[in-house]
Amino acid sequence: MDIKKCRVLSVGHARMLAEKATDTDSLLSIVDQVTKEDRIRGEANDYHNLAVTFTRTYDDYVSGFEIVEKGLTYFPNNVDLLADAVYYGSNAGRFVECENYLSSLEKIPTALWNWRAFSFSIDYLLQKTDWEKRPTSKGLLELTEKALKYARLEQVALSGDAEVERGYLAEHKIRLVRERYFRLMGSSNNDDKYTKAAGIEREAAEGVLKAAINNGGFTATACCLKLADMYFDSKKYKDTIDVCRKALSSPQSQPSANLGYFMYLIAMSEDAQLYEKDSFGDEMRVRNCYRDYVGAYRCNPDRGTYRRNILTRLAILEARSGISAPPVE
Repeated sequence: MDIKKCRVLSVGHARMLAEKATDTDSLLSIVDQVTKEDRIRGEANDYHNLAVTFTRTYDDYVSGFEIVEKGLTYFPNNVDLLADAVYYGSNAGRFVECENYLSSLEKIPTALWNWRAFSFSIDYLLQKTDWEKRPTSKGLLELTEKALKYARLEQVALSGDAEVERGYLAEHKIRLVRERYFRLMGSSNNDDKYTKAAGIEREAAEGVLKAAINNGGFTATACCLKLADMYFDSKKYKDTIDVCRKALSSPQSQPSANLGYFMYLIAMSEDAQLYEKDSFGDEMRVRNCYRDYVGAYRCNPDRGTYRRNILTRLAILEARSGISAPPVE
C-alpha cells in the first residue's frame, strides 16, 4: 500500500497511517491533508494523539505543532491541545505563537488543568531565556517565580491524582535553577546576599522533596530518587540509605524510578561508611554490604556501567577486608 496516495478519512485514520508510514513523503502527505482539508475531522484527543505520534516517534515537532493548531481551530479551549501548542511550538521555534497559546491557557481556571498543562507551561518558562534576544537576570527570576507558582498550584490541583508527584519534582528543579543563579551571582559580585539566597534555595529544593515523601497521600518514588542523590553527593550516607529503604518499602505496579538504582546507592553508601570508620574488620557490616551489592547487580541487568563498578567495588572490599565476596550470579 502506497500511503502517500491514500486519502485520509479522519484524524484517527491519519494516526493509523502515520504509524505504518516508512517514508517522509507519506508522513508529510498525512500532515498536509489533516491540516488543509476541513472535511477531515476528529475529537480533540485524536489531534493530540496524532501530534504525539509525530513528535515522539519521528521527533517532528513542526508537524506536531501544525496538527495541534488545526485541532485548536475546532477546540480552542482544550487544555491538552493548548499545552501541546506551548510545548511543541517552543521545540518548533514558533515562539510568538507559544506566548499566545500560553496566554489562552492561563485564561482557563487551573482547576481544569492536568499534569500536561502544568508541566509544559513550567518547561516553557524555564527554557524561554534560550530564545530571548537579550535575557536579563531580572527576567530570569521573574520567569522562575511564575514557574514556582505553577508548580505549587500543581501540587494542590492534582492532589489525590497519580501525577501529583510531578508538581514536587517541578518545584525541586526550579529551586535548583535559582540556586545556581544566586551562587554564580554571589561568586561574580562577591556579595554575601546572593550566597545566602543560594543556600535558601538549596534548602527549599531539599525541603520540597521531603514534603512529597512525607505526604503519605502518594508514593513519591521519583522524589526519593532525587533526595537520595542529593544526600549521596553531599556524603550523607546514612540519610541516603534511609531514603532508599523508604522508596523500596512502598511497592508500585509502575514505579516512577529505577528501583535497582536504590539498591546500588544503598550498597555504595554502606561501602563509603566502612571507609569512614575503618570498619573492614566488622564481618557483619562487610557481609551486609556484599549482600546489597549482589542485590544491586541482579536488579540492574541492563546497566553495564553499574555492574562493572559493582564488580570492582566487591574486589576492592574483598582485598581490604580479607573476607571472601559471594558470587553475584
